[in-house]
Amino acid sequence: MTEKEPQVLQDDDYSNLIKLLQKNRDDFLDYEYDARDSNLRYLFYSSARMKEIYLRSSDIVFINKRLTQNRFNRPIILWFNVSNTGQSQLIALAMVEREETAAFARVSKAFLKHMGNVSPQTIIIERQLKLFQALQDTMHSSTVLFCYYHIWRTLKT
Repeated sequence: MTEKEPQVLQDDDYSNLIKLLQKNRDDFLDYEYDARDSNLRYLFYSSARMKEIYLRSSDIVFINKRLTQNRFNRPIILWFNVSNTGQSQLIALAMVEREETAAFARVSKAFLKHMGNVSPQTIIIERQLKLFQALQDTMHSSTVLFCYYHIWRTLKT
């Protein structure tokens, strides 16, 4: 098996992503882009529809950070809730340059800002201690739990 060559990004790849996400004025987009080195340091996005979905059902939120293999070579953080019919619903997404507590806290603050400071009652995350710390520092009224499946999988290995 040959190792995949890292994809070289064009200068406009990040700006194209930002333009795509900026199409609807009612959507919330927060980002930090350094044009000097063509580097996207941080991005948070949630549409007006995603906000509406969240505000109807903000009891439990799941945060998944599994998609680190992407053309931008950045961790992508997905925020979901579950509808009353049991379907997962994407309510926000973020991309950070590094998996650091400060970066995760910035994402959490952007989430709260867009959602009108309505914190979820419970947040379920993978076994990410830096994300756990960031959520505890920013969403004081939320209970943050580790996903049982991921804990069990760790104990089995």
